[in-house]
Amino acid sequence: MAFGDIAENVSAYVNGVLPFERFLEWFVPVAWMANTLSDPRARKLVRRIEIEWSEFARGHSNKQELDDALRVALEQALSGPVRGSIAARPLPGVSGRRGANGRSAGNNVEAHSRRLLAV
Repeated sequence: MAFGDIAENVSAYVNGVLPFERFLEWFVPVAWMANTLSDPRARKLVRRIEIEWSEFARGHSNKQELDDALRVALEQALSGPVRGSIAARPLPGVSGRRGANGRSAGNNVEAHSRRLLAV
């Protein structure tokens, strides 16, 4: 699973597009395979979500605090340079020039995610 897929699902959850239960159904298998993720940003984001979930599950934070922490974790993960598979794969709703291979030459994940977070 690519960093973009993880960021997209976290963004959908914190913006109310993906219900809490569906987010958990998606996240549990992702957490199990976190060590196999090739992108260090993907691993770091998954581990951060696990930590925040653990705090929530133990009663050390409420749902609003969990949501806020996940929003911050996503923003921090997106503040790094875009590289690897996510840069080669256009995200839904992101337009840009098309290169010779038909892929978006102007894929900007950070701008796309910030737009989602602003909703």
